[in-house]
Amino acid sequence: MLENKEYLVKSFVNLFLIVIGAFFLVESYEVSPGFQQVVGADQYPRWFAVILIALCLASLIKDHLRLRRDDFTSEDVKLIEEMLSVGPRILVLFGLLIFYIYLIPFLGYFESGFIFLALAIFFLGQKNVRNLVYSLLFASGITLAVYFVFGVVMNIYLPTGILF
Repeated sequence: MLENKEYLVKSFVNLFLIVIGAFFLVESYEVSPGFQQVVGADQYPRWFAVILIALCLASLIKDHLRLRRDDFTSEDVKLIEEMLSVGPRILVLFGLLIFYIYLIPFLGYFESGFIFLALAIFFLGQKNVRNLVYSLLFASGITLAVYFVFGVVMNIYLPTGILF
């Protein structure tokens, strides 16, 4: 019985990721190919979506074959229980990611990235002032590094915002 529960949870996760991959694939056709780039900006989400869907389908097939052979172990059950215990954190991070994606057109890539990184790092760590300062400093450093590499060195266009 416990093995069937594990199979159902794994199947649900894989199906959920397939839906996300399909969403990425459909939405990638809305991305402009870019200007004077060898590989257009529209190609990355397409490849990501195709690889994600293929891996999830392979996992579904593998789990189905394992269920038919009764090949689930107690370590698999423990892993699923651990995954379920961190479920709320994953949902909050997924919500932050959606929030980040929708902020980009309004605030710009760098400002949205800073907000996403700062909130994600703070949320994943301990909830104290030290971690808040650390998350703000780390997010600032990463945002400035990305700006320098992509905006200055490589001169790649990224959605502009309030500051950059």
